[in-house]
Amino acid sequence: NEAGSFGEFHALVIGNNDYLNYPKLSTAISDAKDVANILSNRYGFKTTTLINANRFTILAALNRLNKKLAKNDNLLVYYAGHGELDNSKTGYWLPVDANRSDQRKWISNKAVTDILNAMDVKRVLIVADSCYSGALTRSSIAQIDTAVGDAQRMQMLRSMAKSRARTALVSGGMQPVADQVDSGKHSVFANAFLQVLLQNDDII
Repeated sequence: NEAGSFGEFHALVIGNNDYLNYPKLSTAISDAKDVANILSNRYGFKTTTLINANRFTILAALNRLNKKLAKNDNLLVYYAGHGELDNSKTGYWLPVDANRSDQRKWISNKAVTDILNAMDVKRVLIVADSCYSGALTRSSIAQIDTAVGDAQRMQMLRSMAKSRARTALVSGGMQPVADQVDSGKHSVFANAFLQVLLQNDDII
């Protein structure tokens, strides 16, 4: 079975709207729910969804996955919510209980990537739709030439499946991003991400 060589696919999807000490967001929850639905029903991911999650809930979910996932598994982490940047240009995800004057409830990008890097899984993709999400990224990734034949393409995919990878797809650089445009159900980033997932009919 060709698919079996790629391992199992898991997703942790987080959507935070109802902040206690920051402005409430309007699309993060609907973004997260629709992403989780597509990943589960169209792509066969085993998905955990967290809605309006606090710091403990997010870190506990990541640590549970660390213990649960196997060596050949794959993990996608989707985060929609507020992000922050401190004076040292360190990026943070903000749980719903985050406080502007106390960073102890913020979750640094480093804390997230440290947990994910410690996981003995094959591949991890972080998809972050938040302000300052560019603080997660470091470099670009290689792409498969779409002009190659089916046999050569499958050989490239098999080769990629053997290697460990940690990748991030983010909604912006080191600046704020819009929550929504024209009263839509989704953020601009989430809408584009969802459309790609819906229209794709191949390995992605």
